Amino acid sequence: MVKKKKSSEEHYLVRGLIFFLWLFLQLCNAFITLAVFDAYGNEYYIKSSVAWPIFTALVVYLLIRYFNYWICRLLGYHAESELHNVEAYFDLVGNLHGGYSFPTFVRTTSQYKKLYRSRSHFFQAIFYIGFVLITAGTAGLLMYVEFQLFNRHIPNNAIIFVGTVVILIIILYLVAQIYYAIFPKIFHLKVILMEHDQPVFARPSKSK
Repeated sequence: MVKKKKSSEEHYLVRGLIFFLWLFLQLCNAFITLAVFDAYGNEYYIKSSVAWPIFTALVVYLLIRYFNYWICRLLGYHAESELHNVEAYFDLVGNLHGGYSFPTFVRTTSQYKKLYRSRSHFFQAIFYIGFVLITAGTAGLLMYVEFQLFNRHIPNNAIIFVGTVVILIIILYLVAQIYYAIFPKIFHLKVILMEHDQPVFARPSKSK
């Protein structure tokens, strides 16, 4: 009984370490993404829209994010199907704090590993590349439209900035959900797993 309890405690400890490793990698990802965005320089933002910087930064961010999950998988852990949501809340002063979504990592069992290996490598790659391009492309297009609406000028207004970020997040979420639903229908794919809210597809069955 004591040995079982100790084993369970060690398991939760490793899960916690994996999560903090992922969190550290994501923080590094955020710094790299900001560096890519900042590399365009202020003069570029004044003369042009932030469409290309946003597009490039999101492509970099999403690719590195994929790599970070891959590292955790190499260590024997994978993200659960749904993200763990920390809801928005008001502090004692009355300020609103936004909610966050984090993955929950669990040990990869031999049965899960076998099922994961039966995925279609080709369609999984096509799916994620499409996801990256559609997400980054949508964000870039929205920034370009905003730039044109304000007569080719980037507004220096906190309310407009916050509103833009909120609208962008909502639209990107909806676009992603539509893409998740449409992609398997187009290629007649079966979803065998879900990891951090993203589908994993089985190899397409050969027609007889």
